[in-house]
Amino acid sequence: MATMNLFAYDDYPTYIKQKANYIALTPPMIQKLKMITIASEADVSREKNLAKNTSSALQYDALMKCIDIGNVTELEKVIIGCMSQGLMTGKLDQKNKLVYVQSTYGRDVKEDQFNALIAKLEDWDKNLQAAGLMLQDNVIDKCKKSIVDNAKEHKDIFETQNDVKAVIVAKQAQEQEQMGAKMGGMGFMKH
Repeated sequence: MATMNLFAYDDYPTYIKQKANYIALTPPMIQKLKMITIASEADVSREKNLAKNTSSALQYDALMKCIDIGNVTELEKVIIGCMSQGLMTGKLDQKNKLVYVQSTYGRDVKEDQFNALIAKLEDWDKNLQAAGLMLQDNVIDKCKKSIVDNAKEHKDIFETQNDVKAVIVAKQAQEQEQMGAKMGGMGFMKH
């Protein structure tokens, strides 16, 4: 049970410090635990940086120390293994020896972490509700503005139509008046 909990909740440094509490791990098991450890470090870094609204980057040196790897090539193999196993997504910056974390998988939660997780989910729910209300208000404001703009446009069109009609009626009246004057001046008589 202790070894199962190691993979579910803990990490490689815990294993090294308390080896006697676990069964002897095979090299593939150790590799998997190292990948889990890197993904956990990535998750912690991502959570911290989400609060600050900055990008999450892990330094190669810190990761190498954490999982007891002596060279960059081996570390990159483990990181790429994490990504190919779906434990995390990100980009390697080999020049600056950084891993930029985009997302991580969810680890199992210990019983004593339930309350903190519930509080985090409740905060998330509140933020979603607030965002939903803000979006709703924004949509309502845009709809109101659109209605006012459309009403104004229709009023302008109606006024323009009335102006055009008035011009046409005046023009017709003027033409009839001119026509009447011409006809009267030609000597037409009524019988």
